[in-house]
Amino acid sequence: MESLDRMVRILLSCYSKRAMKFMENPQNFVIATGKTNTLEDFVAAVFNTLGLNWQDHVISDSSLLRPSEIMVSIGDPSKAERILGWKAKYFMPDVARLMVKADSQPSGT
Repeated sequence: MESLDRMVRILLSCYSKRAMKFMENPQNFVIATGKTNTLEDFVAAVFNTLGLNWQDHVISDSSLLRPSEIMVSIGDPSKAERILGWKAKYFMPDVARLMVKADSQPSGT
């Protein structure tokens, strides 16, 4: 499973790609929220969107955690903000809400 921060970066990248495309001297930028979230934060946000307490529906077993799992991932978007004027408008709770909303829509709409 991709890290939550990576999923947020993917969902937020359209504006930044457009801004970078029109630069005279292309550069590399980190497109991220600058925030970090745990999987528990994400699960809680999804269940909260549905009006549910995740702890009433999810069983967590720490013995199933992979020892090599990256526990913290965070990107520094300051260069994108400084040069492109890009700043994250959506954060993990927003993305969770949008994902639930999209999944709740009938197929083909």
